[in-house]
Amino acid sequence: MALPVYIAKLQALNVNRARGHASPHKVCMLLAVMDLLEDGTLRNNRIEFNEALIEKFRHHFEMMQTEADQLNPHLPYYHLRSDGFWHHAVRAGREAAYEELRSANTPNRIRDAIAHAYLDEELFEYLKYSVTRAQLKHALFENIDLDARVDLRGAIGDWSQLECELIVRDYLDMLLQELAGNAYGKAEHRRLLQPHLDNRSDGAIEYKHQNISAVLIDLGLPYIRGYKPAFNYQALLASVVAEHVKARRVQVERGAEELIQAPAMPVAVDWATVLDEPPDLMEGPAPPRVREFQPRHYNYGERESQNRRLGESGEKFVIDYEKFRLERLGRRDLANAIE
Repeated sequence: MALPVYIAKLQALNVNRARGHASPHKVCMLLAVMDLLEDGTLRNNRIEFNEALIEKFRHHFEMMQTEADQLNPHLPYYHLRSDGFWHHAVRAGREAAYEELRSANTPNRIRDAIAHAYLDEELFEYLKYSVTRAQLKHALFENIDLDARVDLRGAIGDWSQLECELIVRDYLDMLLQELAGNAYGKAEHRRLLQPHLDNRSDGAIEYKHQNISAVLIDLGLPYIRGYKPAFNYQALLASVVAEHVKARRVQVERGAEELIQAPAMPVAVDWATVLDEPPDLMEGPAPPRVREFQPRHYNYGERESQNRRLGESGEKFVIDYEKFRLERLGRRDLANAIE
């Protein structure tokens, strides 16, 4: 099915409204699956009811729940099948037990009867890519009654001008520290910021940070690792981010350029000296190599462009050296035939 069909399906989930509001359970379960795809935990269309899934579900549920909602991740894991794109692989020999799962009232009954859940293959493919995943994620929020969830309303919209100014300024302070390779504490920043906001919860603040990440991506700029982009941001926030970035763009872009700068090819090459002598053989196994790695986020489009230019330069380097080598051996005919 085409992407618009799945967007429509996610906008109109068959959610429980028995308590006077739309239950967030199905939305949180699908967001949990998207999170597992984003961080690489979920690599194929096999969604197991395990602790990793439950923890992601809990993260979203704590932001969206009302006092009437209970933390029951096994319910959406079972009942999403009514929406047509979520399916169950029944454990061998437990078909009768699965047929008895009318209420799915305990997690153990789910684990006993269901090996794993899986999505329509077309939907799973759409969720694997960040652009289409963002559209589908945005569609899910059509199912949430914002008036019943103060914290979530604050996370998605309705932040005042002053609150947006404060959180964006603090976010950019952290981003510049990260781009410079300096250590900083996110929890400490949040603790100092919280008293200046309008009774915002930790979850609402974190979600707003994710919104800021999304705005920065749309502006072609890097964002803070750990604050995964949430693209359903309010227009006021986008305006505030743009103004703050305008004032500090030189600093932000300088940090971003250091992350994506590709090595420049030399203008002239002394081809007779490009080969190194092989190192002496070592006796025994090589010492283990410790790799220092700090993940960073940056403008992926620009980095891809840089990588492409670097790859083309590398290919040209190899071809030019091979022409030099053949000409030195007196085979100009072969050198001229290289493609």
